[in-house]
Amino acid sequence: MSQPRSNLKARLWAWGPVVVYAVAIYIFSSRSHFPLPRSVWRFDKLLHAGEYAGLAVLGLRALRFEGFKRAALW
Repeated sequence: MSQPRSNLKARLWAWGPVVVYAVAIYIFSSRSHFPLPRSVWRFDKLLHAGEYAGLAVLGLRALRFEGFKRAALW
């Protein structure tokens, strides 16, 4: 593992999107009614998979910033 960066601004740049995205998922998932066309609801599982894939990509981006290599993650 490489040396982690200690600059607070840089760490916020790496982890901020992860936190914002996770909060957005929480807020939108807690709503009982979301104004989407009925035809979109057929793809509900696909939408959820895409939304959590986006969170995974942002999380991996932040971990790479912290110095984790691909081999360390798998």
